[in-house]
Amino acid sequence: MAGRRERCVNPERPADRYGRGAYRSSQAGAAFVLKGAKPKPKLARISGAFRPRRQRWLFSKPGRFPEMLALARANSMLRIALLGEFALRCGHHLDMPIEHTARTGKTYYLHVGLGKAGKPNYYFSRKADPPLAESVPSGFEIYENVGGQVFLRRKTPQLITAQELALLRKSLNRHAEEWRYKIEVKKHAIIIHEASDSTGALEEIAMPWISKATIKQRAIESAHYMAVMRFRLVEQEKRLFLAERFCFRGSVDDWIDIGGPAQTLPVVLRKFVKHLGKESIFELF
Repeated sequence: MAGRRERCVNPERPADRYGRGAYRSSQAGAAFVLKGAKPKPKLARISGAFRPRRQRWLFSKPGRFPEMLALARANSMLRIALLGEFALRCGHHLDMPIEHTARTGKTYYLHVGLGKAGKPNYYFSRKADPPLAESVPSGFEIYENVGGQVFLRRKTPQLITAQELALLRKSLNRHAEEWRYKIEVKKHAIIIHEASDSTGALEEIAMPWISKATIKQRAIESAHYMAVMRFRLVEQEKRLFLAERFCFRGSVDDWIDIGGPAQTLPVVLRKFVKHLGKESIFELF
């Protein structure tokens, strides 16, 4: 009869090692002969009947997925802790990447590669992909500029002492909030960078929906600083400083002297820090 499938084996093409048969032509049409093998069942993707037992249990209860994910993360953290404890007991240490979190909240990782001359080339990137450096090279230090960018720079002898920087920071904190001013040291000069306080205007716009603490944190992370004043060391033995401010006039656009004769740092701070952030600073010349 036409259209009827015939189950038979072609003697010229015997079944292979998997028990599969062969095609042959007949009056009833082409028939596929399967010898010693069972037909494959259709997978029920929706029901998950043919998934492993663990996957069936997980997908049959979608509400348990966050719980299972948290459990997997906890197991991973436990393995890392046990591995670190084992390494410490054995006298080994785990190499950790060198990272630095800037004031903007971004984390930078120190990478190392080969330069054109075959020497190691160090650089910072926000990606934690290899090759990562295991340590800071000798003679260098991690430096973050006022704009929040992170660099690796060579160590240089500092002409400004730590006590003088602490005295300046204390004076600035009495004048305004700490985040409003950044201190930068360049050779023999202490430069003060100022950021405008825009939290009041932001609170008027977003206060009903965003908390005051969040607004202030975002303002600090996105603050833009400008150099407004500097104290230049002119006599290293007597520790005398000369006060200068930046003139924003197009014809000048440079530092100008505002302090007269050089004086000690405490005297200079009492005389000029009070003008920061005020219109009176432009009257100093």
